[in-house]
Amino acid sequence: MKIRLRYNKDRKGADDAWRIFVGDIQYNVRDFTITVPVESSTTFERGEMKWNVACEGELEIKDGRAYIR
Repeated sequence: MKIRLRYNKDRKGADDAWRIFVGDIQYNVRDFTITVPVESSTTFERGEMKWNVACEGELEIKDGRAYIR
């Protein structure tokens, strides 16, 4: 599956530092580990360009950490 990650500039605390997008679903996590190749990507959302880290992999979230394999 295609996974995009972006720093959460509107975060409320440490537990939502990163935004992870899988399709139209968003997850907020404290941190992440990625063990697959990554690349930069851009998306255009609500009239604004967004910069992401993107990869293909499987996502598991446990105790506030995302694991992408």
